Amino acid sequence: MSRARRSCAAELLDRLGRAPSWVQRHVLIDGLGYGETVVDEELAELVITGKVLFNARGREYRLAGEPVARRALRELLAKPQLKRMVVGLQSRLDPRRYRVGVAQRQVGEDGEPITLMFEIDLPYPGMAGLLALHKQMSEAIQ
Repeated sequence: MSRARRSCAAELLDRLGRAPSWVQRHVLIDGLGYGETVVDEELAELVITGKVLFNARGREYRLAGEPVARRALRELLAKPQLKRMVVGLQSRLDPRRYRVGVAQRQVGEDGEPITLMFEIDLPYPGMAGLLALHKQMSEAIQ
């Protein structure tokens, strides 16, 4: 049984989701299997809709979203057997804040698989509260 080919946009989002930082255009499209015009149109659409950020100076792209949410997505994409990934980090800018990134696989209204990611900004719970917080977050988003 052959697997249906994913759309160009889905392939681009997957590659950007796996990247730890900015990706130059030529690296992003290498071996993608779509023509440059199709890729450029899809990249433009992803930037216009706010799903992808573009750095004109470096001609680089990055998935939009907060760093901890992107990290949760990268970890989820690396583990296809998981449905959800929750990652938390104390803010480097304000140690009184704790950021929780969540990435989750779902099925869209059209029956196609989608992956969501978001970030929650909370007061830092202290070391004693971190395990309880992660447990509550995992239960809350089921």
